[in-house]
Amino acid sequence: MNLLRRFVLRLRAIVARPALEHDMQSEMQEHIERATARFIARGMAPADARLAAKREFGNLTVIEEASRDARGSRWVDALAGDLRFAIRYFARHKATAAIIVAVLALSTGGNTLIFSITQSQFFRPAPAVPNDHDLARVWGQERATHTARWQARLLSQRELGALAGHGDVFKDVAAWASDDVVLDGGDSTGARGVHAQFVTPNFLRTLGVPLTAGQGFTFVPTEANIAIDGADMLAVLSYSMAEQLYGSASGAIDRRILVNELALRVVGVTPPTFQGALRNMDGPAMWIPLSAIGDGPAATIDRFM
Repeated sequence: MNLLRRFVLRLRAIVARPALEHDMQSEMQEHIERATARFIARGMAPADARLAAKREFGNLTVIEEASRDARGSRWVDALAGDLRFAIRYFARHKATAAIIVAVLALSTGGNTLIFSITQSQFFRPAPAVPNDHDLARVWGQERATHTARWQARLLSQRELGALAGHGDVFKDVAAWASDDVVLDGGDSTGARGVHAQFVTPNFLRTLGVPLTAGQGFTFVPTEANIAIDGADMLAVLSYSMAEQLYGSASGAIDRRILVNELALRVVGVTPPTFQGALRNMDGPAMWIPLSAIGDGPAATIDRFM
């Protein structure tokens, strides 16, 4: 019997169950009546003849269950019986029913809350980053010994260049590294320590983050995506930092700032909610091209996300 025919028969056994049950009962009674008549014809009393017919036919309950198993509908009877038992039990024990419903509601609500928090914090894109399924985070792998498990690690600039060379796999490759720097925005507050990210010039473009003000980094693509077009060193400020220093996003454009005593020109301001490629990052105050590494602000950085 092929699967389709078996499925049709099982479906018929469930849909037409009352009619099939009636036919089964009628057929068994007909067999018993014939056997009873046969025993009466042999001279037995009607009551004894009927008992003999039932013994000959077998246990009616066992035969009914075997027939339901053959039709594949026995689980319907089991489910109906369980439901009837549950209704009767909870009707007699109302307090127990209320406690069970409350526990189920709390556990379901708790699981839903945990799932929602987990999804929002770990699976949804960072604020201001479009929900683009083509975006993927790439890690390196390493292990301390031959028996140790593999663990994630950051990538070197050489590895970034190798990844960027696989144009058939990656449309674009961007990276970032983080460090603390000293920022002097030229305002009355003087120098301050801030958190900065050193990025490939295509960083914001690859993430699809539109700037609130300015044009951002202009770059000439290279194998490692780290070349800057122009002699000036550039920087993109966060929205909050631009407001702190210059009162508005537009007021920060083309301003000169000092980062670890290196002069940079502000060429863009990120959206107010943008905090980096990942959620819950350390709140960078600015983004600086990786080409600035050779000039001082992050000369010790050699590994990137």
